[in-house]
Amino acid sequence: MSNKPILELETLNKEYDVTLTRYNKAMRDYIQMTQAANESTTTQCAANYGTTDPCCGNEGRPSVAPQYVCQSGTPVCKGYVYGSQWGTCGVNTTKEKRLLKLIGQLNDKLTEIANEVDDMEADLQPEMNKDLLKSKKQTKTLNANLKELNVEKIKIKRELDKLNELDAENNQGGLIVTSNYWTYITLIIIMLICILGIVALGAFSNKTGTQAGGKFLKRTR
Repeated sequence: MSNKPILELETLNKEYDVTLTRYNKAMRDYIQMTQAANESTTTQCAANYGTTDPCCGNEGRPSVAPQYVCQSGTPVCKGYVYGSQWGTCGVNTTKEKRLLKLIGQLNDKLTEIANEVDDMEADLQPEMNKDLLKSKKQTKTLNANLKELNVEKIKIKRELDKLNELDAENNQGGLIVTSNYWTYITLIIIMLICILGIVALGAFSNKTGTQAGGKFLKRTR
């Protein structure tokens, strides 16, 4: 039997190892990021948009406004993003979602390679030799990981769904607050127009009265 099947299996195993390294790194980055965000959740850092807790600085913009500058000894709000409509910090899901999507893509790639190796070995089973048996031993770990990948795939989807729901709630809250803000501004403008109209009407009445008085009064000699 030619060495081509063996070389193909070795290539797939190497590709799997490289992808697995990227997968594990992305998982570590995700875990570290979520742990950092949880540790920074204090009374100074609002967990969601619309809360009343003040924003004490934030990631990338440490002094968004004088009233939100961190005082000495106050923990800085990390892993959050400032929302000017609320004056509070909201959860920054951008990085978390990007990492989860990358993890999901790598998970799919690992699953694809594992299934491809398994199918290839099944086709070559009748002609299995020592080299292929060695390759098959190497893929036992790969197939064991496949079960874990399927479990993690479900977890990844669940976490992404949670983040999408949070973003939807944040966006809806922003629309409500923004709508209320512009309603308030509109009412103020209407009120100012009414006040200016009343003042103008009063001035016009005084001017008319003066002209009328000048017409009917007689000069004394």
